Amino acid sequence: MIDSLEKITGHFHMEDTYWSGFCGNGSRYRAFWSWSLTVNTSNPDVTQCFQDTVFVWVSCGIFWLFALFFIPVLSSKPTVHRIRDAGKLNLAKMILSILLCLISILNLLKTISEIPTHHTPPSAFIAPAIYAITFGMSSFLITYEFKKGEVSSAMLFIFWSILLLLGGVSLRSKIIQVQTQDLDSIFSLVTFCAHYTCIVLEFILHLWADPKALPESTPDWGELSEKQPILAKTRPTKKSSDNMEMTPERSASFLNRISYWWITKLVIKGYKQTLVFADMFRLLPEDSCDVILPKFLREWRKEKKKTSSNSAVHFTASHDYGSTPNGYQSYHQMGNGIPSATTTPTDSLKVETTIASTRGEPSLLMALLRTFGPYYAMAALLRLLFDAVTFVNPMLLSLLITFVETGDPLTWRGYLLAVAMFLVSMIRSLLNQNYNRICLRVGLRARSAIIATVYRKVLKLFAWEEPFLNKVTEIRDSELASLRNFLFAYAFTCTIWFLTPLVMTLASFAAYVLSDPSNVLDANTAFVCLSLFTIVKMYVTGVPISISALIQGRVSLERLTRFLVEEELDTDMVDRTKSTNGTVSVQDGNFTWNRDELATLKHLNFEIPPGSLVAVVGQVGSGKSSLRNALLGDMECLSGNINVTGSVAFVPQQAWIQNKTVKENIQFGKQWNQSLYRRCLSTCALEQDLKILPVGDETEIGEKGVNLSGGQKQRVSLARAVYQDCDVYLMDDPLSAVDSHVGKHIFDHVIGPEGILKDKVFRTTCVETGLGPLR
Repeated sequence: MIDSLEKITGHFHMEDTYWSGFCGNGSRYRAFWSWSLTVNTSNPDVTQCFQDTVFVWVSCGIFWLFALFFIPVLSSKPTVHRIRDAGKLNLAKMILSILLCLISILNLLKTISEIPTHHTPPSAFIAPAIYAITFGMSSFLITYEFKKGEVSSAMLFIFWSILLLLGGVSLRSKIIQVQTQDLDSIFSLVTFCAHYTCIVLEFILHLWADPKALPESTPDWGELSEKQPILAKTRPTKKSSDNMEMTPERSASFLNRISYWWITKLVIKGYKQTLVFADMFRLLPEDSCDVILPKFLREWRKEKKKTSSNSAVHFTASHDYGSTPNGYQSYHQMGNGIPSATTTPTDSLKVETTIASTRGEPSLLMALLRTFGPYYAMAALLRLLFDAVTFVNPMLLSLLITFVETGDPLTWRGYLLAVAMFLVSMIRSLLNQNYNRICLRVGLRARSAIIATVYRKVLKLFAWEEPFLNKVTEIRDSELASLRNFLFAYAFTCTIWFLTPLVMTLASFAAYVLSDPSNVLDANTAFVCLSLFTIVKMYVTGVPISISALIQGRVSLERLTRFLVEEELDTDMVDRTKSTNGTVSVQDGNFTWNRDELATLKHLNFEIPPGSLVAVVGQVGSGKSSLRNALLGDMECLSGNINVTGSVAFVPQQAWIQNKTVKENIQFGKQWNQSLYRRCLSTCALEQDLKILPVGDETEIGEKGVNLSGGQKQRVSLARAVYQDCDVYLMDDPLSAVDSHVGKHIFDHVIGPEGILKDKVFRTTCVETGLGPLR
């Protein structure tokens, strides 16, 4: 009867393997591999040479392989601590690692001293030399990771885990050698016990994260290769998300992260009560737009340099931080200095014009790959390991079935196979879940970067909702017809792919049995084949989904690329410097919506002195909105000069409302001022409205202000502008949605000569022919 393990390995002649020149001669423990000592025995052991070579090379080789990729990543991070700030946990880890290095050096010196008398083989002193270098490097990494703010090291945890497992085998071998009197020396036993004790302690210490390593504040990514946020011009003192608890993932150990134990608290809370948004954790700093967007814009700028030799506009990330508490831009701090109550705040951004030679079209895919590719490569590595481990269990299953069928008397082989199958399943699950986690996180970051980049361009289209809605609806109707046909074809394809593995299994078994009368479908063949077919089915069913996703991704990338390469508006068109001609002045201005079209506004010349209240009156299509957009910098200036001194606030005719509380809509990220806030409520006639709302100004407004009337939304929008305390106010018929008596109140207390804005530099109102309260 051929042994089951021998069938797999193919070693039919069970001869021990000796490397006399490297491992030495003597007892069977000096062989590189011994079948009689390790496999064909009821009390298996491993040769000393195998321990000094394979055990050392595998553990230290994995460590150095990880270090090769991990150290460059670590060096790119900012230094947040000094060594003298290290806590007791970090010091204990470092001391143990240094002790391990010293023990290895002691072993090395002892072995070298015995070479003349004991003819010590090379394997005996190469092993402690490799250990000494590796433990010295681990000591450095422990301190270096602390300086970089790493609370837990994945590389070191895996390293100590491997050493713990292999050291356990070596410890058992030492015990057997003592029992059989095959031990070389007492000195090697003592040093090994000290060595293994330090490894056990290191493993235990690396089960916990080091809270002292957490940065006291978010690292200043702005000083590192434009990784800074560009949401505003100064660092925010407080964000609304600061009220949320930081995700425990940030301070979790490596084992805690890969097992998702850090989210247990939230799961238990969700079991006891319904979770709300306030129960969610704050994002990790590296998952926020403050860090993601500048990195992406830097890579996209590189791609835009590939455009033609025409004047090219590209992004340059600002090196400053936002001053608004919740990450929003205040009115006087927006990218072009023009605030709007109808736009979500944009990031501080310089737009530079360069002349580049023709080198091809910019690739959004390449910009995304350079930004998120390194992190995604980790997911690819995990997937590769997952695929490799997936095919291990069928082989172990075959061995286990053969073990049962043959009635192998060496029962330890069965236990070993069962434990191996359990460990392989656990490793496979961990690899798959963490692969999915990284993929989802990369997808989140990529979407955040693209959405933030796209919306910084379309936010100024606030007055075009209806025209664009009609165009989108028309395109959507055509898309739905095509989508219906696509879904029918997709359903048919998925059905075919779903049935294919089943048909393949039946056909394979039938072909196997019918092809040769000697082919018997026994338990071993059936179960192993079914296991392999199940694995193949997972990949086969993923093919149509992958193809569909690739096609959709390609189409989306092409559309986004075409959009992002469009020329930007000249943000320097409006001069913000102080002018002697007036607060707002236009000299020989000619403006158009498209440079390829004729001018919409021609030969504009006017000067408006400080403290003026101006009403622009006219019929529909007379150019009121175009004039407003010209002053805001949203039109192309063909010729002439525009000067608008000071910060600017804009109140649109169609109020824009956030899905937040009334207070948050009015405050809009500006620093809290109780007296100013109360005055805004009073002058904008909102006090009575707040009394009828369920929880006053803490009432959350629905999407697009669905739970407010048109007049209420308009007054909230006006109050938001007033609260910003800007220098210049542009209003597009702000009283059209309110009743006449409310309009008179707002004009008297806000817009008029005695209103809250009376000391402002310039107030202009664009209205239709009906002047209402302006009369």
